[in-house]
Amino acid sequence: MQSPVTAALAVSLLLFGCGSSQSATIASPDQFAGPPVTVNVCGFTPMNPTGVKAHRGERWFIEVTGSTAACADGSHGHPDLHDCDRPECAMWRDGRETTTPEGWEHWYLKPFFFLKRVRSARWYELTASVGPDLHQTFVIGRARTVTIEEDGEIFLFANDAASRYDNNYGSLRVRLVRLK
Repeated sequence: MQSPVTAALAVSLLLFGCGSSQSATIASPDQFAGPPVTVNVCGFTPMNPTGVKAHRGERWFIEVTGSTAACADGSHGHPDLHDCDRPECAMWRDGRETTTPEGWEHWYLKPFFFLKRVRSARWYELTASVGPDLHQTFVIGRARTVTIEEDGEIFLFANDAASRYDNNYGSLRVRLVRLK
């Protein structure tokens, strides 16, 4: 039997934290092996190149630092979205669903999980791929440290059905940094 404190902690985590399928890891500047790179990840774009070339065995810390109501070129904005300069208020939009970088799930969409580009990620969760072919993917959510298994450029995207990017809005501001 669970203690009342353990049960209360479990409920608190479910309601107020741990909404992502991955826990956030915090990297401090003394762990950085080089300068951080900040990119905008447009929800409308199926594969957002970062220009970051990663190599096998490297560890990278990837974190959301904010969001904008539209993509970098000013397109695909939505009136329900607002610019945000903090990770805790970062939002983007999938159709009628405004969500955090941790994405969303609904019971009635469970039969369609096979349409998600990365099945282990939630709908519209921030996701990374080394190379554009989805052979090595990582669920990022708000933040995650990843270890690269093969050389290639890091791409970032909202996890959606391949044919459903036309109803996506806003962008996330994401920082990538190689760790020592």
